[in-house]
Amino acid sequence: MLNENIAPVRLCWLHESAPGRLDCNVELALSPDALPVALRHLDPALRADTIETLASQIAALVGAASGREVHLPYISHPDWTGRDLILAATRFTVSGSRLLPAGWTPRQMNEYHARLAAVAAMQPIDATLESCFRGLHSAVPASGFAAWRATPAERSGRYFHAHRPAAIAMQEALRRALPLAWLSDLSNAAHVPETCAVLAYAATAPFHGVRTQFTHDVLKSGWEKSVLHFARKPLDASLDRLRSDLTAAGLTGIAQAYAAIDGRTALAPKSGNRRYIKRLIANEERIVNTVLAAGAAMRKAEDPRQLASALVKAFASLESKLRVQNFGAHFREGATLLMIEATRAIADYQAALPVAA
Repeated sequence: MLNENIAPVRLCWLHESAPGRLDCNVELALSPDALPVALRHLDPALRADTIETLASQIAALVGAASGREVHLPYISHPDWTGRDLILAATRFTVSGSRLLPAGWTPRQMNEYHARLAAVAAMQPIDATLESCFRGLHSAVPASGFAAWRATPAERSGRYFHAHRPAAIAMQEALRRALPLAWLSDLSNAAHVPETCAVLAYAATAPFHGVRTQFTHDVLKSGWEKSVLHFARKPLDASLDRLRSDLTAAGLTGIAQAYAAIDGRTALAPKSGNRRYIKRLIANEERIVNTVLAAGAAMRKAEDPRQLASALVKAFASLESKLRVQNFGAHFREGATLLMIEATRAIADYQAALPVAA
């Protein structure tokens, strides 16, 4: 009898099975001992030694993940005939609740998630998109991306209300993640104006939308008052934590640079920080619009390959814009995090709509 306390291992394999055709095959192994059978079901043509190598490696690592979902490496059609060599050489790493191929660059991770989202938007897939970013864990079932297919067109009167929750969710995610990204290297705090801007941005409230406007408008006269009015106290607390973190890390010289800075002085018009804060608020609009445009592509696409191409470009654009948001430093997993948060908000909004009679 199966031990009910042992969760099955889910194997997910996204690949280009034919020119222009993306597939994601999923198999369950009821226990680590059943991995060879599940791998054989994924592809009966795999060599026995490839299956043995994969099964032993997965069985050794799967217990270290909080979940039991394994993603095999993406293989394009030109490389399909060499899949045994690729799979046998693959090593895995634990990433949150999943096992992923080790050594993926942030761009490779973004491209993989873009392709997985593209397939999931058009066919049901029992898999997960997940971001594990410096303690910020965010995940959504891949099937959630199908919600974008049901969103109203931009010219529809329902467009703003249907997408407003996604815009708010992305703004909230950016405010949580940006300080973690910038201060993942505490030496960045030596750049005082940029650091004050990051912490000030995180202390501001997201814009909750008016008519067709999803984010704060820095071109509007008096934007500073509406955006920064309630940021002072949370910024005081953030600066106190930063000084403590710098001192604990032995960076007392950098900590001293913040000794006379509080929320009031950091937000003062003559502080020199305002232009950096304005840059972050303005770029936020571009980030939100990029994700919403990717959602429109999901709604309009006719096949997964076409959609995957659009989403890979969207993820690359997000990666570039997030570098701007992080003053040139890489914002690892930021694109995936934003797509997950926006998708969850879209799906939750649709789930709350009254069922048509």
